[in-house]
Amino acid sequence: MRRRLAAGTPRKGHLILEACRLICLSLESRLERSTTDHLLVAVVDDDESVRESLPDLLGEFGFAARTFSSAAEFLSSDSVGQTKCLIL
Repeated sequence: MRRRLAAGTPRKGHLILEACRLICLSLESRLERSTTDHLLVAVVDDDESVRESLPDLLGEFGFAARTFSSAAEFLSSDSVGQTKCLIL
């Protein structure tokens, strides 16, 4: 069931959470539930509150998550080859 956001301009956080929810549901529907524990979702965002909250949300869906404050930080990490989903 799809939830509608409150009237008015949605806040960045609401849009990010909704996008993550849809991404997780899409990934989950394509893979067997037992394999989602091995999927790494990388989150690249300069907003510290996003980097702190998204791993918890993604963890609720059974995904491992790593956060990065910039694209350069992500690209220089050892997570590039393991990342199955990148949220910018």
